[in-house]
Amino acid sequence: MRLFLIAILFLAIGLSAHAQTKAITTVGDTVLLNDDGTWVYQDKYSSSANIDKILLNDTKFTKPAASTKFLSGGKGIYEIWYDPSIWVKANPSKYNDDAELALEMNGKVAYGIMIYEKVEIPVESLLEIALENAQSSAPNFKVISREYRMVNGNKVALMQMEGNIEGINATYYSYYYSNSSGTWQFHAYTMTSLFKQLKKQMEALLNGLVIK
Repeated sequence: MRLFLIAILFLAIGLSAHAQTKAITTVGDTVLLNDDGTWVYQDKYSSSANIDKILLNDTKFTKPAASTKFLSGGKGIYEIWYDPSIWVKANPSKYNDDAELALEMNGKVAYGIMIYEKVEIPVESLLEIALENAQSSAPNFKVISREYRMVNGNKVALMQMEGNIEGINATYYSYYYSNSSGTWQFHAYTMTSLFKQLKKQMEALLNGLVIK
């Protein structure tokens, strides 16, 4: 049953920005290139046209004291700190071909994966791309909440999405961040029926993201 749920939940983690590469045209326009050969102007994803104003949560979020182990990624430019009594390291390729790091919750159907890419994409554009990619796998996916947070000194975007994948309701609770060193998408996800119960542990995992 657990392996079946992993396979189903995997279907909606088509959230990699790798499917879209930023390029500059000869006349100076910025476009996003898709793997299938299509392209779109980056302005399509501008915040003024496609996304509501995202507010900043005044709370300062930091790595939990119980998060005593870490995984290092991006050749050392970021770390994911986690509570080893709750989370265990997993094989990223089991969840997403583009994932660099992955964790599983002990005894629960909940997972965390990190997708890191060496391309800078405006965070609000990244949120739009993530939603569109999720909806390409499951058209009923929708945004539940969205906000900015200060997490270990970096301003990241939180987005919660929910949708039904082959009869299973899934919830994705994710951090998005980008700078000149690249783009980070840190997804914690589970079945919607378990999210309220597991939210605290999932949020603690997300707050273990430390970008140097």
